Amino acid sequence: MFTRLIKKFIIIVITLTAALNLTACDKALAKQVRDNDNSVPSELLSQVNKTFQSNFIYGDWRFQGTIAFKQAINAYIQIPDELELSKSQQIQYIQQVICPAKEHTNLWMSVKDYPLHIHIYTNNKKETIEAKCLNPLA
Repeated sequence: MFTRLIKKFIIIVITLTAALNLTACDKALAKQVRDNDNSVPSELLSQVNKTFQSNFIYGDWRFQGTIAFKQAINAYIQIPDELELSKSQQIQYIQQVICPAKEHTNLWMSVKDYPLHIHIYTNNKKETIEAKCLNPLA
């Protein structure tokens, strides 16, 4: 019986130690998984992914995928260097250049019930410039 208690104690200590030793990256990933929601259909996220992937094949900007969060679609684009623009100018740039054009009618009809946000960042996904795309069909 005493041995069994020691084994349980050791397992608890190991579990607590492992939980406390999560790296920042692990914590960020755990938060992202926890924060993901199922409010946006996965087929819709796939459609948005395909749209952006085709736009970032060439060049230094890298499309890093989409996640659903708080009933919105969030697309992430990693850029090599910060843009030398003010925050408001960067938001305007995202809305005018990066957000899908009006000609992407099928996409805009599909996302009509979900806000589409574009995030650009250099190294840290937590430090993004975010802009909400304005649906031209709304």
